[in-house]
Amino acid sequence: MNLLFLLAVLIVFIPVTASAAAATIQLTGEIAYVPIGEGFYGIIGDDGQKYQPTNLPRELRKAGLPVKFSAISRKDSFTSIMWGNIIEIQTITRISPAISSTERAAIRLLLQRIDAFNTKDLHKLRQIDTVAGDLSEQQFLEWIGNFHSFTLRYVEITHQDSSSITGACIYTRESEAPELADSPTMAYLQFTLDRSKTGWKLTKSLSDSVPYSLEVIKKKALEKYKTDDLSTLWL
Repeated sequence: MNLLFLLAVLIVFIPVTASAAAATIQLTGEIAYVPIGEGFYGIIGDDGQKYQPTNLPRELRKAGLPVKFSAISRKDSFTSIMWGNIIEIQTITRISPAISSTERAAIRLLLQRIDAFNTKDLHKLRQIDTVAGDLSEQQFLEWIGNFHSFTLRYVEITHQDSSSITGACIYTRESEAPELADSPTMAYLQFTLDRSKTGWKLTKSLSDSVPYSLEVIKKKALEKYKTDDLSTLWL
C-alpha cells in the first residue's frame, strides 16, 4: 500500500517539475491596483499584457508606479483570481524618468525594430512590424543599405487610446563607408501602433524629412529622457 501511494505521488508531481523550467520575462510596466476579491496589486506590462506577481514587494505596491522587472512565468501555479499571467518576480526596480505607459510601449516596440535593423533579422522585424510582412530578405537588406548601426534618439506621441498609438520618432544611422563613419544620418518616422492579442504591432509607417538638427534632438532627448540613446533607458 505504501509503495502504491509513493508511485501516485510521483505521478502527480512529475508534470509540475517538468514545467518548472519556465521562460524568463524581462519587461517594463506599471503597477496597477486590481479591485477583485479583497484587492491586490498586479503589473500591466508595456507589451499590453497583465501580470499577477506572487511576490511583489510591499514598498512597490503603488498604483501607477513605473517598474522594470524580470520574472519567471508560473503556468504551473493556480489562483482563485482569474487576472493576468501568474509570475514569480526575480528582480524589480522603479524606473526613472517617469515616462507614460503609452510612450514606454512605443519606445519598447521601436527599440525592437531598431534591434532587428542592427542584427539584420527580418524574422524579428516581421514579429512586430506588419508593414514588413511582404519584404523579401533581399529587399530587407537593400532597405538597410550600407548602414550598420541604428540608434533611437527621440519619440513623440500625438494620439493615444486603448487600442492605438500614433506618433513620430527620430533615429540615426551610421554608415559603413569610412568617409561617412563620423557623420550619422538622421531619419524621421511617423508611426501607428495597434494593439493585438499578442501585444502592440507597428501597422503604419511613413518616412518624412527631419524637422530638427542632431544637436537639437540630443538636447531635447537629454532634457526628457536623461539620455540621447533610448536603448540605454532603464538599464
